[in-house]
Amino acid sequence: MLMNSILSKHYYYLLGIICLTFIAYYPGLYGPFLYDDFANLQSLSNISSSPNVQEIIHYISSNNSGPLARPISYLSFIANRGDWPLNPYAFKLVNLLIHLFTGLVVYLFISKLIPYIKCDIQPEHQKYIALATASLWLIHPLHVSTTLYVVQRMTLLSGLFSLIALTFYLHYCHRLQQTNKLVDFLLPSFVLFLLISLAVFSKENSILIFPIIALLNLFSSKDRTEVYKYWFALFIYIPLVIAILALIF
Repeated sequence: MLMNSILSKHYYYLLGIICLTFIAYYPGLYGPFLYDDFANLQSLSNISSSPNVQEIIHYISSNNSGPLARPISYLSFIANRGDWPLNPYAFKLVNLLIHLFTGLVVYLFISKLIPYIKCDIQPEHQKYIALATASLWLIHPLHVSTTLYVVQRMTLLSGLFSLIALTFYLHYCHRLQQTNKLVDFLLPSFVLFLLISLAVFSKENSILIFPIIALLNLFSSKDRTEVYKYWFALFIYIPLVIAILALIF
């Protein structure tokens, strides 16, 4: 009962921080479009109210934001097509909601990370650390420009999907490290691949997920099965090497 009470208090605290963050950011939602918002979003004017697949593909492929065209980010902008170019408020509101949800994911990620790295910290104290980290993430001034600068939704989505992928990995890795059944790896591998793809196709620097997972693996003290070692090499190390070679050449 005491533990459940402690956990419920943390959720109330987190909800309170999220509400305070929304209040703090709210005046900034009335700001204008800035800098390269216009260069990246002007093609929204060419999209009809009920766009077909061909329109969407042309819209995504016509941008030059990155080598992978960042289709997930540009798809999210289509949802605001009716607000371009006169209503930046709607664009910024979506950005803020993404930021707030990311704060919740930060809380979950830290809650999974602390037990994973075998810190000698009591469970109730772990929740305080997760809460403090999420709170700092939400209210840190560094995120103001990212959240209230419309085109930086690319960075917001990249960070969100990266953190979800890392949280998912931490949630399942304990089970995967102890199993020799190949079938147990199929669903987690598919979900992790999907989340990493969403992150990378939001913004290319999400490729850092691979070295981060490799680093996390170093801090786990659990014994690993041979199947897990082969899976990790195939799913993490090989893509990491490919990414490094792609950057070099």
